[in-house]
Amino acid sequence: MLEEFDPSHEYHILVDHFDSGTPDIVWMREIANWETKPIVISGDGRILRNAVERQVLRECNLMFVHFAQHWTNLQWEVQAWKGI
Repeated sequence: MLEEFDPSHEYHILVDHFDSGTPDIVWMREIANWETKPIVISGDGRILRNAVERQVLRECNLMFVHFAQHWTNLQWEVQAWKGI
């Protein structure tokens, strides 16, 4: 949905790049080194409550957008259009 709305940007889903269960600090550090630094959109608020993971976000200079927990109960298509 996001690609249809804005085809001038690339969109990636973490599961397409990392195995399930990859620690957050591992994938955050890796995506911070991508040629175009991504904006992380997540429903995992634990990242913001975990001091180590929050620090990694800062160190990696990643922008992190957190959707409230109830968003994760919505279908992906609904999440996308509401997020836009």
